[in-house]
Amino acid sequence: MAQRSCLDCFRKHIATANVFEDEAAISGAYPIHKWLAIGELNAAAKEVSKEYPILANITRQHTLAYQDDNARFPTVEILELATNIEKDEESEENFDI
Repeated sequence: MAQRSCLDCFRKHIATANVFEDEAAISGAYPIHKWLAIGELNAAAKEVSKEYPILANITRQHTLAYQDDNARFPTVEILELATNIEKDEESEENFDI
């Protein structure tokens, strides 16, 4: 049974990955941190895969680009996307009668 999706947990994993990604980029001082970042990004995608599959797939695509091509992960944009999803859900709840 898959766990319930959690946007707060998703954001936590994205933020942690960002720290590891920054450390991995420091003149090669911490190359292993790239893999720690990738692990956190994978955990983030897993957190939302059940209820937010589009967000999970976007996260996976950017993770692969970071893993394979060293493309920077769009942390702020992904966090904003999660916040927008949450706001949309809250506004829908306000219309439920």
